[in-house]
Amino acid sequence: DLVIATEVSEALKAVKFVKRGGDFVLFAYRWEPAAVMLGKADYPALEAVLEEVRLAGARPIVINPERLPTHEGTPVPDNVYTLGVAATQTALEQIVPPEAMADVIAARWKRGAERNLFAFRVAAGAQV
Repeated sequence: DLVIATEVSEALKAVKFVKRGGDFVLFAYRWEPAAVMLGKADYPALEAVLEEVRLAGARPIVINPERLPTHEGTPVPDNVYTLGVAATQTALEQIVPPEAMADVIAARWKRGAERNLFAFRVAAGAQV
């Protein structure tokens, strides 16, 4: 029903796991392995990955890493931000209420609770 990928080339490997009609959340970060940096391999284009997601019958939801909001001058944690997107823009919201996720985030990361909750809530459109 839901695949969450946090890197473009790894997302391509995960397409086979999403079911037709499912959601595919992609934090579109590019991490180029040594072979790509040395010019010995190609890195998949974002649009090619999204086309594979569409061909699999899933709905792609792309998060641009360059547009992460900041909290006190530092970009928010991308994993928590991505969870906030998935929590409110996919069927995950019907399984685990975003409010419950916010409670777990606050309990799990007490030292960084304010920053993590900010990331989650901004991604969730402040619905939480």
